[in-house]
Amino acid sequence: MTRRLVKLRIGELVLSGVDPNDALRVSTALKRELVRLLAERGLPAGLEATARRGRLEGGELSSDPDTTPEGTGVQIARTVYKGMET
Repeated sequence: MTRRLVKLRIGELVLSGVDPNDALRVSTALKRELVRLLAERGLPAGLEATARRGRLEGGELSSDPDTTPEGTGVQIARTVYKGMET
């Protein structure tokens, strides 16, 4: 399998309802999970179409109040990855 260099830029991450003190933990977990998903599953088939649009709408997600900042980051990453597939 040939490995490709992928650069993913998150221009803006809006974390409404997240304690500002937790924002770094959320974003770190998000990045870590995206790297893991891309390494394990590869580039989603729909990524080319998404790239042509120039942006990916992550949509909204709600989480349980007991979810850790890391858990929130993982949920966001999985939503973003799923969005790349379409």
